[in-house]
Amino acid sequence: MTRRLNFWLLVLILIFAGSFFLGRERIYRLILVGHSQPQPQTFVGDPARKPIHLLILNGTGQAGLAREFSLLVARAGCVCEGVGNAPRTPVNASFLVNRRLTDDLADDLARMLGGLSVNREWDSRTTEDAVLVLGLDFAKCKEQLHSLTTR
Repeated sequence: MTRRLNFWLLVLILIFAGSFFLGRERIYRLILVGHSQPQPQTFVGDPARKPIHLLILNGTGQAGLAREFSLLVARAGCVCEGVGNAPRTPVNASFLVNRRLTDDLADDLARMLGGLSVNREWDSRTTEDAVLVLGLDFAKCKEQLHSLTTR
């Protein structure tokens, strides 16, 4: 009986020691710094809301525009799932394609991006929540994102 108890006590001590040494940095950050990882900023009122995942497509002839916007939307609390070129160029007006968001959240996002129009194309198989297609009027959207990130 004593031998069995000693064995389980040794197992518990090894588990405790392993978890202490493996989680030491996380514990340090939680106690001394006060947080484990920085949380992304969100632009909609609820701070607990998960970030919106966007696919950004360039509908202009300007090279690197989608990549530039991927950095801007990331600073505004969105996550860029990918960048690419729109199938047809040029696109005159920028717009948002709602894939998996609620209508209210898609409208809020479109408003925050400069009053873009929203097209609904529900697709639960995709990883992105919405698709931002940049048109020749991208300067208005860019200016709105710059003003959003400097608050």
